Amino acid sequence: MAALVVAAAAALKAAASTPFPTTYVGIGDWPFQLASKSPGLSMELALMHKYSPGDSVDSYDDESFVAWVLWAKSATACGSHLTVSCVLSHAATEKNFSAGDIQAPVPQMAMSNDNPKPSACWVLMKVVGSKFVYDKALTKPTSSIWNCNPKGLVKLPPSLANASAGA
Repeated sequence: MAALVVAAAAALKAAASTPFPTTYVGIGDWPFQLASKSPGLSMELALMHKYSPGDSVDSYDDESFVAWVLWAKSATACGSHLTVSCVLSHAATEKNFSAGDIQAPVPQMAMSNDNPKPSACWVLMKVVGSKFVYDKALTKPTSSIWNCNPKGLVKLPPSLANASAGA
């Protein structure tokens, strides 16, 4: 998903003058365009601008902050018994984890060998000229800005799932 967002953002500049049909991008990260409504994303942007002024902030930064928040929360729960096993165990018990609204909430975190499930939540961003615009009407939010209807998830057949994993 992150590669899609980064690629889409890079393509927007080149595509701004091209007459495309109406185009949407579904994402599972809190949109930068709505950062003022997300405490976690607001904090991420403030930290990035303070400690890395002039650098752009992108979905890779989001992923890093999400991982850091999960680690920090889990390590704090371990207290003085901080071990890899403890951190992983606490991380796997997180419910509705969103890293302070940096990403769509994940109903239940899990260890990778426990068949973790992705979040069913997403938003639709409409491509308008050289920017993305949140389309609340088409997203039809069920929780905050997100559409979290589990019927929105599609299970890929193994042939496509394996092909996308190697991309």
